[in-house]
Amino acid sequence: MGLIAGGSILIAPAAAASEGAQAPERKRPQLSAAELADIGFTVSPNTTDWGLPVAMSASNMPRGTDVIISGKAPDRVPIGQTLRLGRFYPFNKMGLGEFRPLNIKTVVGKGHRFTLHFQLGYPGDWGYHVGYQTKGAAPEFLGFEFQLSTPGSGPRPARAIARPVSIDPKTLWHAGFTKVPNTSAWGGTAKLSSSKAKAGAPVTISGKAPDGVPPGEVLSLSRFIPTDKRGSGHFEPVVGATTTVKSDGSYSLTMELSKRGLHGYSLGLVQGGEWVGVEFQVRTD
Repeated sequence: MGLIAGGSILIAPAAAASEGAQAPERKRPQLSAAELADIGFTVSPNTTDWGLPVAMSASNMPRGTDVIISGKAPDRVPIGQTLRLGRFYPFNKMGLGEFRPLNIKTVVGKGHRFTLHFQLGYPGDWGYHVGYQTKGAAPEFLGFEFQLSTPGSGPRPARAIARPVSIDPKTLWHAGFTKVPNTSAWGGTAKLSSSKAKAGAPVTISGKAPDGVPPGEVLSLSRFIPTDKRGSGHFEPVVGATTTVKSDGSYSLTMELSKRGLHGYSLGLVQGGEWVGVEFQVRTD
């Protein structure tokens, strides 16, 4: 578990980490955007230790808005390495605090490139980092920091949850995953053959792509993995579930979803560092 003070990340001693884990209910301050920036959580990702530029689609977004963080990992980061998102919980206004991991992650891929696609459900200004703990005699956190602001009101996140959780249909709907495909960030049309199906049974989504998505573009399907009951989470690609926009601008994808339960999905692509796609929910029994 990491501590930060004066803009520098420190590794918490075991006793300090244990104390933080045992006392999650104590009242802690909410830092402003300026105070977060003063200790290293800048609006644009702080890549001083990372060493390479990182692009972020937005630093201020309503609840349920897709966020894309992408870039290239340093050569010393192995391909296949998992990068995880952590939220910073301040102990005081002086910059002392701890990171708690969220179940929001991505993997460094070919060419050392990575893309983290996620949503956040809690309001407020928060500091985050993305990276991993190195191995060896002197392990350290290697990554980058930034701040994100989610407008609105509501309870503070009392505890981060480092494992997948299930959320109800209403919360999934508020996060943008509706039974009738949500095309507000898509700009085109979409029709879903069914929002409920037997596991492994075919479900088809089809429609017209927006003008900004030309023929030949590949649309990929991702499943939303929630990390809290408020609609935060990340997207994981559904292997092999892709389709190509046809010459007339139409598209069609038939999916055989074997993962049981109620899940949110997104079909689209990254354009200009932002996610352009249609979101929907399907329940498989």
